[in-house]
Amino acid sequence: MYTSDIKPSRKVPLRIARNYFIVAVVCAVIGLVYEIFSHGVWSVFMVGAFAVPLALGVLPNLFIALFRMKTPGMAAENLYACGVATLTLGSLLTGVLQIYGTTNDLIQYYWLVGIGFALLGIIFYIAQPRRTQPAA
Repeated sequence: MYTSDIKPSRKVPLRIARNYFIVAVVCAVIGLVYEIFSHGVWSVFMVGAFAVPLALGVLPNLFIALFRMKTPGMAAENLYACGVATLTLGSLLTGVLQIYGTTNDLIQYYWLVGIGFALLGIIFYIAQPRRTQPAA
Protein backbone atom coordinates (compact mmCIF):
# COMPACT_ATOMS: atom_id res chain seq x y z
CA MET A 1 0.00 0.00 0.00
CA TYR A 2 1.31 3.43 -0.93
CA THR A 3 1.62 6.13 1.69
CA SER A 4 -0.72 8.40 -0.28
CA ASP A 5 -3.53 5.83 0.20
CA ILE A 6 -3.47 6.23 3.99
CA LYS A 7 -6.00 8.64 5.45
CA PRO A 8 -4.80 10.07 8.78
CA SER A 9 -7.11 10.17 11.77
CA ARG A 10 -9.06 13.33 12.55
CA LYS A 11 -8.84 12.86 16.32
CA VAL A 12 -5.49 14.51 17.00
CA PRO A 13 -6.05 17.72 14.99
CA LEU A 14 -9.56 18.10 16.44
CA ARG A 15 -8.19 17.68 19.99
CA ILE A 16 -5.53 20.30 19.29
CA ALA A 17 -8.14 22.65 17.77
CA ARG A 18 -10.33 22.21 20.86
CA ASN A 19 -7.40 23.15 23.11
CA TYR A 20 -6.61 26.25 21.06
CA PHE A 21 -10.31 27.21 21.19
CA ILE A 22 -10.23 26.99 24.99
CA VAL A 23 -7.15 29.24 25.03
CA ALA A 24 -8.95 31.71 22.71
CA VAL A 25 -11.96 31.82 25.06
CA VAL A 26 -9.69 32.37 28.08
CA CYS A 27 -7.92 35.22 26.25
CA ALA A 28 -11.29 36.77 25.35
CA VAL A 29 -12.39 36.60 29.00
CA ILE A 30 -9.08 38.11 30.18
CA GLY A 31 -9.44 40.93 27.63
CA LEU A 32 -13.04 41.55 28.69
CA VAL A 33 -12.24 41.62 32.41
CA TYR A 34 -9.18 43.81 31.87
CA GLU A 35 -11.25 46.23 29.78
CA ILE A 36 -13.97 46.42 32.44
CA PHE A 37 -11.44 47.53 35.03
CA SER A 38 -9.35 49.76 32.74
CA HIS A 39 -11.56 52.86 33.19
CA GLY A 40 -12.40 53.24 29.51
CA VAL A 41 -8.86 52.80 28.22
CA TRP A 42 -8.47 49.89 25.82
CA SER A 43 -5.98 48.38 23.42
CA VAL A 44 -6.49 46.54 20.16
CA PHE A 45 -3.82 44.06 21.25
CA MET A 46 -5.66 43.24 24.47
CA VAL A 47 -9.11 43.00 22.89
CA GLY A 48 -7.82 41.02 19.90
CA ALA A 49 -5.52 38.63 21.76
CA PHE A 50 -8.10 35.87 21.37
CA ALA A 51 -7.68 36.05 17.58
CA VAL A 52 -4.13 34.70 17.68
CA PRO A 53 -4.93 31.19 18.98
CA LEU A 54 -8.17 31.22 17.01
CA ALA A 55 -6.57 32.07 13.66
CA LEU A 56 -3.24 30.29 14.13
CA GLY A 57 -4.41 27.33 16.21
CA VAL A 58 -8.04 26.42 15.60
CA LEU A 59 -8.29 27.13 11.87
CA PRO A 60 -5.15 25.27 10.70
CA ASN A 61 -6.01 22.21 12.78
CA LEU A 62 -9.59 22.16 11.52
CA PHE A 63 -8.16 22.40 7.99
CA ILE A 64 -5.85 19.43 8.70
CA ALA A 65 -8.75 17.40 10.11
CA LEU A 66 -11.19 18.36 7.36
CA PHE A 67 -8.88 17.46 4.50
CA ARG A 68 -7.26 14.54 6.38
CA MET A 69 -3.78 15.85 5.90
CA LYS A 70 -0.83 14.33 7.75
CA THR A 71 -0.89 14.98 11.48
CA PRO A 72 1.99 17.02 12.86
CA GLY A 73 4.78 15.19 14.67
CA MET A 74 5.75 16.08 18.22
CA ALA A 75 8.58 18.43 17.19
CA ALA A 76 6.43 20.31 14.68
CA GLU A 77 3.47 20.49 17.05
CA ASN A 78 5.53 21.71 20.00
CA LEU A 79 7.48 24.33 18.04
CA TYR A 80 4.29 25.67 16.47
CA ALA A 81 2.51 25.72 19.85
CA CYS A 82 5.42 27.67 21.35
CA GLY A 83 5.12 30.18 18.52
CA VAL A 84 1.38 30.63 19.03
CA ALA A 85 1.82 30.91 22.81
CA THR A 86 4.58 33.51 22.42
CA LEU A 87 2.50 35.55 19.97
CA THR A 88 -0.54 35.38 22.27
CA LEU A 89 1.44 36.44 25.34
CA GLY A 90 3.13 39.17 23.31
CA SER A 91 -0.27 40.50 22.30
CA LEU A 92 -1.52 40.46 25.89
CA LEU A 93 1.63 42.13 27.21
CA THR A 94 1.52 44.79 24.48
CA GLY A 95 -2.10 45.46 25.41
CA VAL A 96 -1.25 45.79 29.10
CA LEU A 97 1.56 48.23 28.37
CA GLN A 98 -0.60 50.29 26.01
CA ILE A 99 -3.41 50.49 28.56
CA TYR A 100 -0.91 51.48 31.23
CA GLY A 101 0.35 54.21 28.90
CA THR A 102 3.93 53.13 28.40
CA THR A 103 6.04 51.34 25.81
CA ASN A 104 8.96 48.97 25.86
CA ASP A 105 11.39 48.22 23.04
CA LEU A 106 11.73 44.60 24.13
CA ILE A 107 8.13 43.81 23.07
CA GLN A 108 9.26 43.50 19.45
CA TYR A 109 11.20 40.36 20.39
CA TYR A 110 7.96 38.58 21.34
CA TRP A 111 6.81 38.98 17.76
CA LEU A 112 10.13 37.90 16.26
CA VAL A 113 10.53 34.84 18.50
CA GLY A 114 6.87 33.86 18.11
CA ILE A 115 7.00 34.05 14.32
CA GLY A 116 10.32 32.18 14.35
CA PHE A 117 8.93 29.30 16.43
CA ALA A 118 5.79 29.11 14.30
CA LEU A 119 7.81 29.04 11.07
CA LEU A 120 10.10 26.35 12.47
CA GLY A 121 7.03 24.30 13.36
CA ILE A 122 5.68 24.70 9.82
CA ILE A 123 9.05 23.72 8.33
CA PHE A 124 9.22 20.63 10.55
CA TYR A 125 5.64 19.75 9.57
CA ILE A 126 6.40 20.01 5.85
CA ALA A 127 9.68 18.08 6.17
CA GLN A 128 8.27 15.16 8.17
CA PRO A 129 7.50 11.99 6.23
CA ARG A 130 4.02 10.51 6.13
CA ARG A 131 3.45 7.63 8.47
CA THR A 132 3.06 4.27 6.80
CA GLN A 133 0.74 1.49 7.88
CA PRO A 134 2.42 -1.64 9.09
CA ALA A 135 2.31 -4.54 6.64
CA ALA A 136 -0.43 -7.02 7.51
